[in-house]
Amino acid sequence: MEVSSSTSTDNEKSSEQETAAKADITAKYNAGLFSVEVHGSVSHSSKSTSKQKEHYEASNKAKYEVDVHAGQLPLPTGVTTIINAFTKNIDPIIEKE
Repeated sequence: MEVSSSTSTDNEKSSEQETAAKADITAKYNAGLFSVEVHGSVSHSSKSTSKQKEHYEASNKAKYEVDVHAGQLPLPTGVTTIINAFTKNIDPIIEKE
């Protein structure tokens, strides 16, 4: 006899991350008659996505050898007694003349 079993599992994970940053810059410089003013802005955004897949598979096999023997079991003592009693009671009775 051969027994086998197998199992399989699939897992999938995904994640998404989005970041954004913004900065405004203002600088002013005065040098006597001259004046300078600078305005600027910087921004950054990013988006990242990740996926992860897992697959697990296992298989097990086993072989067994089975020997089967069949035979007649002896009758219990009580059953044997009852059968003997019935057998004696159904025997023909011979009458004398």
